Amino acid sequence: MRARMTRHTQILALVLMTVLAVQGCASWSTPKTQADRTKALLTFGVTLDGAGNMFVAVGSSFNSALDSGMITPDVYKKWAAFATPFKPAYDKAVTAWGLARTANNLNSMEDIKTQIGPLLSELAVFGVTIFQVTTAK
Repeated sequence: MRARMTRHTQILALVLMTVLAVQGCASWSTPKTQADRTKALLTFGVTLDGAGNMFVAVGSSFNSALDSGMITPDVYKKWAAFATPFKPAYDKAVTAWGLARTANNLNSMEDIKTQIGPLLSELAVFGVTIFQVTTAK
């Protein structure tokens, strides 16, 4: 039971962090100073790291919920339909972030932010959904 609550706490924390980070990334404008650009790139990297952890935690929770009968195969199919394209998009975002970080070029992140941002929002929704399902009494 304690391990289950720990996983739920982790999912909730990751959901909240991802939602806040998505909002922050959506509102960032091109920073003027080098320090601001560096900070924005680091923040985006932290966002991606948290999203990767959240993806794994949410996926594990969906797998467990399906195995235990807490969700139907149809509900799981919605997760699977999201997870399949999310992984390559996430990998692409991480690669782009690494290149942007090396070049300290925030402008190159605009396209990838536009692509990954909606997916991060959708991941947060799946996180909230599975949190609600698995913590309901």
